Amino acid sequence: MPYIPPKYFAGATTIVANDIQENLDGLRDYVSGNVRSTDLKTTNWAGPRHIMRGRLDPIANQYKLVSGVLAGRTSETNETSWISKSTTGSAGGSNPSFSYYPNSAITFELEQDAHVIMTFYASPVHPVGSSENTYLYIYVDGTDQITMTRNTSRSEEPPLGGATGYSGEHQARNNFAGYHMLTLSKGTHALTLKGYSDSIYTFLCNWGVSLEAYYK
Repeated sequence: MPYIPPKYFAGATTIVANDIQENLDGLRDYVSGNVRSTDLKTTNWAGPRHIMRGRLDPIANQYKLVSGVLAGRTSETNETSWISKSTTGSAGGSNPSFSYYPNSAITFELEQDAHVIMTFYASPVHPVGSSENTYLYIYVDGTDQITMTRNTSRSEEPPLGGATGYSGEHQARNNFAGYHMLTLSKGTHALTLKGYSDSIYTFLCNWGVSLEAYYK
């Protein structure tokens, strides 16, 4: 049967604390295992007003909604992220060591399985006259997504017309940008940018990462 408060106040009934507490206790007991299926409507039982508003975490810059999670990180004025040859490319391009780009990670929590789209962009800067290359990839929970998100800072294609003996690829700088879509399970996850460099150093300027997660 539907919930009926133990105490009903009508007319000039005096309201006392014990009666209020008895009603609160009765409601607590009712919702704690005493609700029957016949007490619930099967249609028109929820409307837009019942949908919980999203919750913004300004420190982590994440917005959590009933439909999913939004999060992002962008560089501040004069802020850069970087990697170098000494920590990543000293073994050569055939066997590089991958390193995180500092401050480019997003850690987020999914309340249930979700479809996730991740995006990133950055402007890489090498030393003047450098002909080396720098690579950037998305990593998800420590696992590389290399085949889907590979970015390179130096043009790997010769100029149109197929000029012979062309060695000026380093003059054609590429900006980093890309996205990746995948399905992740309920729980805590991490999106990070990693890469390696053949250059003495590579700075990322005007960079950012973001994600949108939509619950299945």
